[in-house]
Amino acid sequence: MGHSESSPKGEILAMQACLKKQEKSQKNNLTLHLRDPGKEQQTKPEVSTKKEIIKSRAEINKIEANLNTKINETKSCFSEKINKIDKTITRHIKKKRELTQINKIRNERGEVTTDTTEIQKILTKYKTTRNYMPTNWTVWKKWINS
Repeated sequence: MGHSESSPKGEILAMQACLKKQEKSQKNNLTLHLRDPGKEQQTKPEVSTKKEIIKSRAEINKIEANLNTKINETKSCFSEKINKIDKTITRHIKKKRELTQINKIRNERGEVTTDTTEIQKILTKYKTTRNYMPTNWTVWKKWINS
């Protein structure tokens, strides 16, 4: 599934891809420099080339560390945006549930009624009896039989 340019996930994925390409090219340049020091470095003593290798490896490690921090930052930014979206969706669903209305209901005689005042009376009666229902089974039987 493709992502539109305006979606946060698409933007983050594009940023990550761009960062990875930049970091990869920098690492490749440094590793190439390690493998092929060039003619001028071949004439230098061995100690200086070892220092250059250590320096280049330190730069590579630094680049990898920067890449990891950037990736972690983008992931945290993405998860924050997802959490915001989730909160709005749950709030919307909750409002929808509250707005759900009962249009038809059966009354005590078993007839289907659409009268809103009668529906309201039935629901309030149901809610009040449900709140006062006994939890003990023997009391429950007495309550039903009364």
